[in-house]
Amino acid sequence: MKRHDHPSMTRIGVSRGLHALLLGMLLWAPGMTDAGSVPDYQIKAVYLYNFSNFVSWPGEAFARRDEPFDYCIVRRGRVEKTLASLIDGERVDGHPLRLRLVEARADALSGCKLLYLTGLDKDRIQRYLGLVGDLPVLTVADVADFANDGGMVALVRERRKIRMRINLRQAIDKGLRLNARLLQLARIIDGSPQ
Repeated sequence: MKRHDHPSMTRIGVSRGLHALLLGMLLWAPGMTDAGSVPDYQIKAVYLYNFSNFVSWPGEAFARRDEPFDYCIVRRGRVEKTLASLIDGERVDGHPLRLRLVEARADALSGCKLLYLTGLDKDRIQRYLGLVGDLPVLTVADVADFANDGGMVALVRERRKIRMRINLRQAIDKGLRLNARLLQLARIIDGSPQ
């Protein structure tokens, strides 16, 4: 899936649009996200927002052409609030972007395209990963060993920056394709126990 629909600046509001643009520039420009310049929660929200641009989901991931692209998050917080403002009014390939808070139940995860796990212990993370199973859901967490423990993308602080660790095998096994540009920004790991 690639991003094709772009709302006008007047539709999303100049300040929110400018905010998203600046955060996007900070995120994708190497060396610009040193500690103190942008809060971690904003950087993480921009990463989550941009995954819809740099990851392709299989066609069967969407039951209908206008089905929402659901960002599913397990906890309320600053990342959730920032992401909500970034996706408001946005669309990807005709799919409106939507944010949902979810619980650890299989029916609650139905329709999720991206699952962000934050503030959870290892057991609860594994429970969510088990509920996702073989569904084409991009799993993301802010736990350093997440990509080694069955998840796909870990957003972790390394050397004063938020960096990605990606388990490419997990993504491929679920039918997801990650753009080469995204992979260049990440540390690719094989998911083997360390």
